[in-house]
Amino acid sequence: MGYSADALEMFHTEFLDLITETLPQCKSSPTLLHSTLTEEGGVCEYCTWYMRPLCSLVLKSDPKYASFLDDEYADVADFCKREVEPMGRECDQLQVIGEGREGKGISSHR
Repeated sequence: MGYSADALEMFHTEFLDLITETLPQCKSSPTLLHSTLTEEGGVCEYCTWYMRPLCSLVLKSDPKYASFLDDEYADVADFCKREVEPMGRECDQLQVIGEGREGKGISSHR
């Protein structure tokens, strides 16, 4: 996919830390939770970046997703390059489906 294994590992670690350590600490403080999840340049942006290439990989791995695309995209890879992988793009239904399928395989083992 064009991403280094080291980069993905770093973002994977940040993602697991958010789920296993940071979010449980914020459970009793809605204010802390909000600031953690909305901090510009914070851990949630790293997690968002991490989830985008994973979603892209899921979508590219299954040709049936091509049937859901508008004619403006050459193929699933083109859609992913333009709509899934870049930060700042809104998620649409296809990305949500990809995230749901990808999320089943997330492991908390390091």
